[in-house]
Amino acid sequence: SEIRRIQKDSSKSENDESENEEEQLVHEYIKKWDVLKLPNGYLLWETAKELIIELAEIEIPVSDSYGRDLLKQYHAAPEDKRDIIILYILPSLCCKRGRGKCIGYVPSVQEARKFFILHVTVNNYVPGDLKSAIKRHRTHLNTIGVRLQPILIVVGQTIANISATYVQIDGVRYKPRTPVAALDACLKAYYALDAVYPQECKAVWYFVQQYFYNLYLKEDENISRVTSLISSLKGLA
Repeated sequence: SEIRRIQKDSSKSENDESENEEEQLVHEYIKKWDVLKLPNGYLLWETAKELIIELAEIEIPVSDSYGRDLLKQYHAAPEDKRDIIILYILPSLCCKRGRGKCIGYVPSVQEARKFFILHVTVNNYVPGDLKSAIKRHRTHLNTIGVRLQPILIVVGQTIANISATYVQIDGVRYKPRTPVAALDACLKAYYALDAVYPQECKAVWYFVQQYFYNLYLKEDENISRVTSLISSLKGLA
């Protein structure tokens, strides 16, 4: 099948990634796999993002100081810099811990954010910096026994001043036109690869899948926080 074939090929690209990584337009990847031709759920983004911010103002607690600071950065940022800040806010919403007793492993907001988006901070960016950052991230994952899954990568000294957005899929790096297009491509890559969302940020990805794409699968994990968040957003609409 296509999924088996791409999984087999991906192991080779992982081994050769240091030599073979290239920036490519993501549509060159998408057009190869029918599973990626899902409706563009990110088209809902423009109407939903203000609702997300409205709910974040209510839901993000004072104890999440970084989440609160992101809200301040959002309101101060120019329009073309706001989308990436919203993506960074999502873990604060999706991974907010309830007051009841937690059963099993519950990742922190910081862990979720780190696994959802790789932020490469550089003063004077050169292409080698990005490759080195990805290599360090991959090495870190290897030390904890986790494979690198499709991931969003942003480059910039601060989240409010991002200069480039990428999607890393196995050993290949793609450069979508916008952060939201990168989110769209990254989600679709999970389906093309039949990949599993990282444990640390699975709540964020389930939220993106179910809220923006209205895509519910029988094998989906039921995360009460995600269900509650989607219900709250629909109530604000």
